[in-house]
Amino acid sequence: MNTVNISGNLTRDITLRETANGTKVASFTVAVNEYSNGESQATFVPVTCWSKQAEFVSKYFEKGASIEVVGKLHNNEREIDGKKYTFAEIWATQVSFVPKGKASKQPQADGFETVNDDNGDLPF
Repeated sequence: MNTVNISGNLTRDITLRETANGTKVASFTVAVNEYSNGESQATFVPVTCWSKQAEFVSKYFEKGASIEVVGKLHNNEREIDGKKYTFAEIWATQVSFVPKGKASKQPQADGFETVNDDNGDLPF
């Protein structure tokens, strides 16, 4: 199964363009932060959306916005100065808003609380 889930922040405003047959295509990069030993390291992941979803993300998301992406990993080839390069990107199947604010605990109806591990301090 080829499924990828990421959550992060947009590194720039979304680029919306149109193919020769009129299909909308949106491209953007998501900075995904990983925490290890108290230090943060970002991985920059290129993402592409198509059609109505492309129009949606270009209308409602901008640089710095938190975003969650579900999609499939796709290899792309480009030729630069006569050399072929292969790179991976995500072709999005779902894009979601991530609520702003960093509340560390949120009460739940069943008596449990969700604890966010934004600093990577939890051992699991």
